[in-house]
Parts: sequence; C-alpha cells; structure tokens
Amino acid sequence: MLILDNQSSISSDYSNISAFDERMTSLEKQLSIELKVKQGAENMIQSYSSVRDKKLLADAQQMLQDSKAKIDYLRMRISKGRHNRVGVENAAGCSSSGGPRRGKLLKYVHV
Repeated sequence: MLILDNQSSISSDYSNISAFDERMTSLEKQLSIELKVKQGAENMIQSYSSVRDKKLLADAQQMLQDSKAKIDYLRMRISKGRHNRVGVENAAGCSSSGGPRRGKLLKYVHV
C-alpha cells in the first residue's frame, strides 16, 4: 500500500475558498456603495419635491428604483455566495474550525 499526500487537491480547495472570500468582499463593497447611492437618491427626491422641475424629480425617482433593484440583486448574490461557500467547504472536508480534516489529507492507493 502506498500513501500519497493529497496536498494539491487541498490547496486547490483553499484557493477556491479564497476566491469566494474575494468575491464576497467585492459584492459587499458594491452593496455598501449602492446603499449610499440609494440614500443620495432619497435625499434628491426630498430636495426636488419642492422644485417645479419635474424632470429632475423623475430622474431621482428612477435612480432610486434602479438602486433598490441593484441592492436586491447584490443581496441575493451575497446570500447565494454564502450558501455556495458552505457547500464548497463541506465538499473540501473542512471542519467547523475552518481547517481540513486530518482524514482527508491522505489518500490510500493500492499499487
């Protein structure tokens, strides 16, 4: 019986998890920006409510609708990403502490 170290598979699993972390950070940053855009659109609507220029008000309302749609989309992507990450970690053999299980490190091969 020959014991092979399965390090390349494990490092690949960790790089996938790292890619998830980077993607989640990017989505959360985009969400933060979009929440500020939404707040700005709400402020514009409040300011333009007293102004007679209906075009400015309509533009601000459209911006608010677009921003709300993007926020919903980003939240959905973040939620799906977190759900998918749990599946990848389980498939990679990660324990609750985040590290690989010892039993997954070695692969037994009959020669």
